[in-house]
Amino acid sequence: MLKKLLGQLTFGKKLPDSLEYETARNVLEKNKLAQRTELAGRSDSPPEMLYYLAKDESAKVRRKVAENPRTPIQADELLTDDRDDEVRCELARKISRLIPGLPEDAQIKLRERMEAILEKLADDHLPRVRQIVAEEIRHSDNVPKSIALRLARDLEA
Repeated sequence: MLKKLLGQLTFGKKLPDSLEYETARNVLEKNKLAQRTELAGRSDSPPEMLYYLAKDESAKVRRKVAENPRTPIQADELLTDDRDDEVRCELARKISRLIPGLPEDAQIKLRERMEAILEKLADDHLPRVRQIVAEEIRHSDNVPKSIALRLARDLEA
């Protein structure tokens, strides 16, 4: 009975305000684009589901995952190589905003991984991605100097 009710909840267009794990899992099983997109953008989505959605066939879903600040670092790392330019642009915006706000004593591994993502985005083949990173970090003094200098030279050219 409860399973049937949960299944009905995931057939509707909107997910409930309070997201239960089972409801989120049902969204993935039902494979409805609108609901996967909503799940990818929610701050209460389970991290493992955001990771799963980072590999979704829909660029719209992957863009939502890329812009979600709650997306686990492993999913962000996957998205740095996404084939969709807009996904990488959204990821560049998010990471560029998060890095300067990381405290100096943030876990070393986390900081290194986020900086590696930022570095990869600063080297992206699409100038727009590099420009987004440059604009987002321009007033920050908590960004690796090598990235800031590389972007400054890139924009001058």
